[in-house]
Amino acid sequence: MKSFRRRATLPLCLLAGVAACSSGDGGTGPTVPELSCSPGPAPTVMNAGEYRILNPNLSEGCIRLPAAAASGAEYLIAALSTAGQVTSTGVTIDYAMQGMNTAAPAVAPLPSPLLEAWRPSGTAEDFHAMLRIRERALAASPGARFGAGAPPVQGIPPVVGVKDTFQVCGSTTCSFFKTVIATAKYVGPKGAIFLDDVVPAGGFTQADIDTLGILFDGGVAGTAPNMYQIDTTAFGRESDIDANGKVIFLLTDAVNDLSGSCTGGSIILGFFYGGDLLPRTGGNPGSNEAEIFYGLVPNTTGGCAVSLNFVKQQIAPVFIHEFQHMISYNQHVLVRPGVSGEEVWLNEGLSHFAEELGGRLLGDGPGQGLASSRLVQFMIPNLLNANDYLLDPEAHFLITPDNSTGTLQERGANWLFVRWLADHYAVDTLGTSLTRQLVGTSLLGSANVQAATGATMSTMVPLWQLANYLDNLPAFTPVEEKLQYPSWDFRYIYDTLNAQRPDLVSRPYPLRPDSTTTGTYSRTGTLRGGSGRHLRILQPAAASGVDVILARKSGEGFPDDRGVRFGVVRIR
Repeated sequence: MKSFRRRATLPLCLLAGVAACSSGDGGTGPTVPELSCSPGPAPTVMNAGEYRILNPNLSEGCIRLPAAAASGAEYLIAALSTAGQVTSTGVTIDYAMQGMNTAAPAVAPLPSPLLEAWRPSGTAEDFHAMLRIRERALAASPGARFGAGAPPVQGIPPVVGVKDTFQVCGSTTCSFFKTVIATAKYVGPKGAIFLDDVVPAGGFTQADIDTLGILFDGGVAGTAPNMYQIDTTAFGRESDIDANGKVIFLLTDAVNDLSGSCTGGSIILGFFYGGDLLPRTGGNPGSNEAEIFYGLVPNTTGGCAVSLNFVKQQIAPVFIHEFQHMISYNQHVLVRPGVSGEEVWLNEGLSHFAEELGGRLLGDGPGQGLASSRLVQFMIPNLLNANDYLLDPEAHFLITPDNSTGTLQERGANWLFVRWLADHYAVDTLGTSLTRQLVGTSLLGSANVQAATGATMSTMVPLWQLANYLDNLPAFTPVEEKLQYPSWDFRYIYDTLNAQRPDLVSRPYPLRPDSTTTGTYSRTGTLRGGSGRHLRILQPAAASGVDVILARKSGEGFPDDRGVRFGVVRIR
């Protein structure tokens, strides 16, 4: 499901030229035992640009940085949980991290400010989480699929003007369904757009619907690039359980109604529900037994008021995002029986990556609403979500727990990680060789990622988290490309966004590690699956060495299943 948390309108010039660009909750916490590296390991000697990934359980939790030369030195350390397993409440582990100058006695813990608190979820995020949970439950139930091996009865493709009846979730829990009668307004080679027969006045024109349909499948000629071609290239093929060769888009104010009065600015833009690809029998009465998406319509007469321009700007990214979910459900559940749907964190990361592909490949044209370019139209929400995550990675999961509503910060992390994976483990420049492999498999989540890349989460997560700060860092030249995002210049982008809209992007680059120039540092907090804390150590000329110790708040080591690691890079 694609959701939106209302933000102020963005300027037309936003991200001009960008296409050319190649906290935790712990705070100070309780007083912890004094930690020590004594006698400690040998110093971790690195040249500028080099990195290490260390298991604190194998080094008594200690990193020893050598004394600085006459030119000084700078290091970045990331303390992380690299655990990739999904649990009901998420993988977490308490930690204490202390730094001390090796020439000075140990000091008592110092406070470290909390950067940002959890942000409450909204209606859209709750609804999304419910759909993904229900899909997985339906997929696992006996008799969930249509008859295996039986050839489908050839369906009749819709034609313009034909009416059909659909069932649409009538609440954010889908506890009941509304009956909607709609008319086909556009039918192309791969898609059919139906418009609810009863919608508020001042909505879509026929030209608007035709523009959207052509954007999806290229119109009669199937002109590329189009969203169908982009998504099927990147992720694989969708199902065709009704054997009519079409993906249906139902535009209805029943979707608007799910958001009520948009309290808190949370809006459900549209969604795909995997239950539509399963039979109505077996406790699935709302299934339309068809490949179908749902989208909202313009409405200025009451309830959740959304303008025509707003919907035109938002609806195309909804289509390309939800189409990935449809393809994923087919590949994981229908093509490979016995497999549940993809884990939420990776599924969402891939759908947000689909939006990026749309922004890069579709080209500018009509139907963008107020956006100045297709890249702005499709990518601004992802960039803002990533910004919100990078403000305080410690406070948010990469590996989304089952009880999460899919926060915007988590979605930002999900997209950033998939983007980074595509940059470094695909054989094509767009990254689609990797994304297609991630979708076309019976593997799920971190096991899927590890099989596709040949790397472990305990290696990838530290590299990714270091890259989240080091990308395009001035005067830094990494010896490993994985310490960057070749596809983006995030420092330029966030500088631009901050200059234009400081109310949305509060500082030029969101990720600001804690830092120390004396070697003295102390923090306690909580590491969450895939996330952690960043620390810069700046050594003046000829400064003494620095010890950094990572342990539980009790002073004990970490359980192996939390995957706790140090990522360390020498910046200069």
